[in-house]
Amino acid sequence: MTTQKKSSGKKYRVIEELQRLDDQASDSEIIAAFAKAMNHQLWRSTIGRWVFGCSMVLAAVCVGLILRDPGNKVLVLLIYVFWTISPPAWLLYEYVWLFPSELKYNSTEMEDMKYAQGLAGKVWAGLVVVMTATIAYYLKVNPFDLK
Repeated sequence: MTTQKKSSGKKYRVIEELQRLDDQASDSEIIAAFAKAMNHQLWRSTIGRWVFGCSMVLAAVCVGLILRDPGNKVLVLLIYVFWTISPPAWLLYEYVWLFPSELKYNSTEMEDMKYAQGLAGKVWAGLVVVMTATIAYYLKVNPFDLK
């Protein structure tokens, strides 16, 4: 006696989703149908979340260091250079090495990644503006005076 699996099983959900596609379906449509059948959550990087949390704490520490000792120009410059270079480098690293290659063909996953990185880029730009203003104020430097 064979036991039939319920139609709610993952295997059958995948088959049903794939059968809804026409013969001309693209690879990304097939992957999206598979992800939908598996109730796949959009890609989230555990490492990315950890790095984000640590970076927010580090940002607060760096701003505190600048405010505590604004006369230490070497420290201020090192912090500024770190924060202007590191976030874009991280975003590139995350996309190239952490984001799974097979998900790069899924338009939904890519849109999620683009959205998240767009938000991260805006937070980074805001941080750089705040740091530039803080440095300019405390060091009494006019960043627009190029003389």
